[in-house]
Amino acid sequence: MKKRLVIVGLLWALPAQAETFSKTFFSVIPQFQAGSPEKETLFRDVFTNNTGRGCIFEVVGFGGKSRNSDDLARYFLPFGKSEILVTEANATNVADRDVDAVHLNINHLNRDFQSKVKFDFHQTFAGIGLAVRSQFTDDPTGWWLGASTPLMFVTNHAELCETIENPGDTVEATRVGTVTDAFKQSIWNFGRIENCDHKKTGFADVELQLGYKWGEADEGHADIYVGVVIPTGNKPHGKWVFEPIVGNNQHFGILFGGTITKDLYATSKQTLTFLLSTNGRYLFRNTQHRSFDLKDKHWGRYMEVYATLDAAQAAFNAASVADGNHGSPGINVFTQEMRVTPGFSNQLNAALVYKESWITGELGYNLIARQAEKTCLKCWNESAALVSVNQDGSTTKFRTINHAAVGDEGVGAVAQTYKPLTRCDLDISSAAHPAAVGHELYASFGVRLGDSPNIVPLLSVGGSWEFASGNTYLDRWAVWAKVGVMF
Repeated sequence: MKKRLVIVGLLWALPAQAETFSKTFFSVIPQFQAGSPEKETLFRDVFTNNTGRGCIFEVVGFGGKSRNSDDLARYFLPFGKSEILVTEANATNVADRDVDAVHLNINHLNRDFQSKVKFDFHQTFAGIGLAVRSQFTDDPTGWWLGASTPLMFVTNHAELCETIENPGDTVEATRVGTVTDAFKQSIWNFGRIENCDHKKTGFADVELQLGYKWGEADEGHADIYVGVVIPTGNKPHGKWVFEPIVGNNQHFGILFGGTITKDLYATSKQTLTFLLSTNGRYLFRNTQHRSFDLKDKHWGRYMEVYATLDAAQAAFNAASVADGNHGSPGINVFTQEMRVTPGFSNQLNAALVYKESWITGELGYNLIARQAEKTCLKCWNESAALVSVNQDGSTTKFRTINHAAVGDEGVGAVAQTYKPLTRCDLDISSAAHPAAVGHELYASFGVRLGDSPNIVPLLSVGGSWEFASGNTYLDRWAVWAKVGVMF
């Protein structure tokens, strides 16, 4: 036990995590899963003491909201910013711009559009959790079986607040006039922000556990378990930035963990128990639609491209760029089916549980850690190329979201100068959620209503606060209320 406490201390003292920028997908750790306090508090207490009851069932209502919208904005936006400057080529502050407006399909005849855009991301959630745990025999030690699932209501809000400093003049045909319009335009199949709430309702993953418990009530106890995660939620499709997900992105997984308890103080009416548990899981690979950037190109996913050599030739043959042969939205090309493997994650929980007669309280801390996702592109046909600043059929690999590059000379021979993007040019890791470490503090209070020989009702309320030093973990608060029965 001392070694485990030392490990907790070392992990708490880890240096601050680096900020992450220009990522395309944020994977939120779901609520009401093995190890989360809204599921475990009071629910596991019946097995901490020798009550002679073999089964407990609970219904939990819970809800909460994320914090630190700026952290999420920096996660998704280029260059570590939560506000970006978008301009055209003749704008006053073009040298300081973060995004060349033409990549967002914004183009005015005088080319002097300029806009500052602030992004706001947050999540609210609510749910009804159901859990049951039963021992195979009346003996307080031995094998037990558990099952749980929550009905989730997830709302993700993604909004941009645009301050137009120069509106430009006439908008070219097939183009849009503002950043707000750009992120809502119908020609973008993915990566959109529509300044509204996107909601998802459904049962998140079902967890099944098989465990074994040993020990006596006056000496503490220990148990271990294994189990499975059965996906019942949804998986990402990439249509919206920060899309709502119920569950673990539809990954199948395995569970493993255990708990040890030791009474620190005990009388005939009062006990103070120290509890230490670990709850781990491994989530297996599945296939999802994810967007990705290009190497060394923040927001490369939004850069305009020629989807094929024929498209570049059509742009060269066009009478003018205004004819609409200026390229295609990069987000449509740089969103593909990918193989995604989340891998390992773990929650290490330390808590103090106080009991007196019919009341109980718990104060605890969770250390949550998970490895970086692994992503692999299923297929890339190497036909798309970045449009050069001339937009005349020439291509280049040197252009970025904020800086221009004219591309190759001699555009009359498009077939000879066409520079398609190969797999080596793609930053597939930009589609993967990075490794994350988070902290959670929580408290709960519960009561046992009576001591019937048949069924004993239980009530409990609690709250938690999750936080991290980096922006790869969703800071959020939650509250819950639960009713349960022992029988």
